[in-house]
Amino acid sequence: MSFILALLLSAPVPLIEHADGYYHDRIELDAEGKERVVRTTEELDANGVMRQVEQRIRHLHGNTYSFDYEDQSQATKDYYRALCAESRMAPARGGETTFTAISAWSCVRQGGRSDQPPGFLEARAPRGSGPQGQEFSAAGTLRYETTEPDVISGTVRVDTCSSHFLQYHPAAFKGEYKAWVTCTVRDRGEVATALDACIANHCVDDSSSMSIH
Repeated sequence: MSFILALLLSAPVPLIEHADGYYHDRIELDAEGKERVVRTTEELDANGVMRQVEQRIRHLHGNTYSFDYEDQSQATKDYYRALCAESRMAPARGGETTFTAISAWSCVRQGGRSDQPPGFLEARAPRGSGPQGQEFSAAGTLRYETTEPDVISGTVRVDTCSSHFLQYHPAAFKGEYKAWVTCTVRDRGEVATALDACIANHCVDDSSSMSIH
């Protein structure tokens, strides 16, 4: 590969302003010849530096997409693992993520406090603050236990951005699930946030807010 070509391939991708934020989409074909979207966004890395990250996602309908860890490039998997490692977690695998936002990520960790009752399920909606008119990521956290193979499903919301997830557990599980959503909010003030989740017929929800300034 020539030096000039290598430089072009590593050069930043110009991001385009959309109604929901700044990103760049292009279409590529996967190994089976099916179309998928390669979305380039700017995300904070583990050092707090903004960097461009690609996500390979599937367009479902309207402004809704799906994300699968196994579809991602090695560079994206490395970024994803580093993001989750900040919370001593690992990328969520063996499930589904759909989102109406700029991007979405999910992390999982097994283990937890021993003083929780069997089959507990707790939700904490996103909190904190974000910059006006710029991308920011916010996360909701679930703590739970399944006493047998089961599925946990839920949705995290920040203003009009949302991410819906399903996580399959083939065996009993105790731990945490963290669902991130990347969003842009145009106006200053408080925006509503929420996180709801269910395991079988056991459901919980939590609501809060974030300050946009």
